[in-house]
Amino acid sequence: MKKRPASVAVAILAAATVAALTGVGQAVAPATPTAAGPTSVATATASAPQPVQPPQDPAALAGVTIMLLGDSLAAGEGAGSYFSGTDGPQQRCHRSAAGWFSGTAADLANAGCSRAIIRNLDAVQQDEEFNARAEPAQLEAISGEAPDITLVMLGGNDMRFAEILNKCVLSEADCTFDPAFTAGALRSAGALTDALAGAYRRVADRVDGKTVLAPAYPQLFGETSGECGRISPAEAGFARELTAALNSSIRRGAEEAAASYPGIHFVPATEDALAGHGACGQEPYVHTVLPTALIDAAQKQSAAQELLHPNRAGYGRLTEALMGWLANNPSIATKAT
Repeated sequence: MKKRPASVAVAILAAATVAALTGVGQAVAPATPTAAGPTSVATATASAPQPVQPPQDPAALAGVTIMLLGDSLAAGEGAGSYFSGTDGPQQRCHRSAAGWFSGTAADLANAGCSRAIIRNLDAVQQDEEFNARAEPAQLEAISGEAPDITLVMLGGNDMRFAEILNKCVLSEADCTFDPAFTAGALRSAGALTDALAGAYRRVADRVDGKTVLAPAYPQLFGETSGECGRISPAEAGFARELTAALNSSIRRGAEEAAASYPGIHFVPATEDALAGHGACGQEPYVHTVLPTALIDAAQKQSAAQELLHPNRAGYGRLTEALMGWLANNPSIATKAT
C-alpha cells in the first residue's frame, strides 16, 4: 500500500533526496584538507550565528570540561553553526557550536561525527562521500587530563537510521505495511545492549572513571492522527516505538557498564525533552519532512543530512533537560567538578 504523497513536487523529488542523503550521484569538489580531530567551541567561526541559550543559569557549568562523543546527535547535526572542516562537500561531521551545552560556561570539546557507529570510538571513520579524509577514532580525542563529563550518544546508526529514514520517509509506501522490516528494525535496536555497555566501559576507562553520561535519544514525533508530510500516523507511532527500544538498550547498557564504572549514568530526561515540539508540531524543534524541507534537502546535501535532527532550539531544550537532571542528581555534578 502507498502513502498519500504530500505533494506532486515531493513525490518527484523523493529520489533526488535519497541521493542527497546517501551521496549517490553527487558531483562534488574535493574538500580543502584541514586538521582532523575534536573541535573546541572556542574555535567557532566568528561570523556564525549566536547559539540559543538554554533557560538555565549559563554559569552553572563554569570551569567544567565536557567532551562530546558519538554520532550526529552528539556532534550537533541540525543546529547549524558548523565548524570549519566539518561541513564541506566530503567532510560532513557537522560538529556544531550550537549543539549540546551551547550557552553555558562549560569548556567544550566535540569529537562527535554524523554517521558514526559504536566501532568509531576505536576505529577511524571514513567513506568516499561523507568523510573522504579519515576521522580519527574518537577516543583518541581524550588525551592528558580527562574531561569532567563525557557525553556519549551512540546506537542510532548501528540500528541503520539512514536505511529506516529512506524506507519510512522518502519511500511512497508506508513502511509499517512491511512487518518484516519493522520487526527487524526493532530487533536491531533491542540487540545493542552489550555493544553499548562495552562502549561505555571503554570511554569510562579512558576518562579514568570520571562521569560518563548516556542520554536517551529524543522522541522526534508526538502523538498524531493526521498526515505529517511523508510520515503517516502509523509510521510516527513506529518511530516512537523504535526510539523507545533504542533507549531501553542504552539504559541497560549503561546499567551493565556502571557495575564496573559507577561514573556511568543513563539520562532518561532527554527522551521527552522535545514533547510538544516534535517534527509534526506547530513549532517544531526538529527539522521536519514537510514538502518545503524535502525540496530544500533535494537541492542541498547538507540540508538532507539535517532531516529529522533537532534544530538549534531543540538542542537548547535537550540541554535544559540534561541540566535539570544533573540538578536533581547533585552528587553526580559534584563528582564531575
